[in-house]
This record gives sequence, C-alpha cells and structure tokens, in this order.
Amino acid sequence: MMRAPLAALVLALPAAALAQAPSTAQEFARLYVPADATVADAEAAFRKEATRALAGEPQFTAMEARYPQLREAVLNAGARVVRQQYASGLPTIHNRVAALVSKGLATAEQQEVIAFLRSGTGQAMQQAVRHSVDTGKLADAARANPKAQALTPAAVMGSMDVVGAMGALTPEQVQEVATFSTTPTGRKFQQLVPQLMAAITEETNRLVQDTAPKVQQAMLMAMRSQAAPARKE
Repeated sequence: MMRAPLAALVLALPAAALAQAPSTAQEFARLYVPADATVADAEAAFRKEATRALAGEPQFTAMEARYPQLREAVLNAGARVVRQQYASGLPTIHNRVAALVSKGLATAEQQEVIAFLRSGTGQAMQQAVRHSVDTGKLADAARANPKAQALTPAAVMGSMDVVGAMGALTPEQVQEVATFSTTPTGRKFQQLVPQLMAAITEETNRLVQDTAPKVQQAMLMAMRSQAAPARKE
C-alpha cells in the first residue's frame, strides 16, 4: 500500500536556496533529481503544452501560413529559456532536497536509499514514474486554480499514473520495491512524503512563475524575428 507514495517522490522539483547540506545528502539529491532528466523532462513538457496552446490561437495559425518556419522558431526559443532556467535552478533544487532529507533521515539511512535508487529496480522505478506524468492534466490544473495558476500537491499526485508506472516494472522489480518499502528505512522515508510533496509543489510553482514571462518574451522575439525578413522583402 505504501509503494505509490514512495514512487511519487522521484518527481521532486523544488527550487529554494538553502545552505549546503552534508555530502551524502547532496549525493542523494543529485541522484533523486538527475540533472539531465530534469531538464529534458521540463523541455518536453514545455514543447507539448506550448504546441497545444499555439494550435488554439487562430492569429498564430494565420501567421504560420505566411511564415512556415514560425512554429519551430518559436518553440525552440522558448525551449532554450526553459533549459537555461531549469539548469540554473538545479543547485538550489539539490540543496532543498538535501536539506529535507538530512532533517528526516540519518546518514546511514540516506545511504540505504541511495543504494536502492542506484539499483536497476530503483532506476527503472524513477523512469517509469517520470513517464507516467500527464503534463496536460498538470497544465489544466494550473489554469483551473485561480491562485496565480499555482498547482496543489493533490493536482501533482493526480497527474501521475503510479499504478501504470508500477505495472511497467517486472514482477521481480515490483517485489523489490515492496521489500524496500517495508524496511525501517523505507517506512521512514515514506513518512517524509507529505513534507516533500508540499515543498516540491511550492518550489515548482515558484520556478514556473519565474520562468513563464521569460519564455513568453523569448517566443515573442522569435515571432518578430521570423516576420521581419519577410516584411523587408
């Protein structure tokens, strides 16, 4: 019964700066929030939702008919900003995760979790849960929330198909997840779920709200750049 909350934690995306945590906790944080996957997931989510948004804009569709390279240029411009923003936020992301885990788990317990996450099963679980996120649901939930289009922990959990993610694992891997979840360290780790999810959601909102206007500006500049040569001709 406790496997779903454990698996859900691999989606951590907090971004508040805290003092440097102990090295073991930092090792955990870098494994728990892998840089390449975090940036790639953010860019993929942006491209998917931006494409959906642009498709619903008649004015953009009309411009695209005149400037065939417009969509690619606009998406690439926005994606560059997303990559830069998330990459620059990773050190503080890692600090926040490390600080929370340092407070909740002893060093030896952190090492146990690290060993699990480094295992083939731990890696497979992280990948499966990341791929289970429905970014469309997340975007819709943000738009539906009148409070600055902010997500809630419930909305984040609701965007995940954790059952489907666990179904992507082999029976042996599912058993390994279950076994770890029932260890003293596994149970203690899961007790951090409410705190971690609250922090993750809060800091993700902060990161997205900081990134959004910069992305919009970059996309607007790309539109103007594409249209300018045609106007001169």
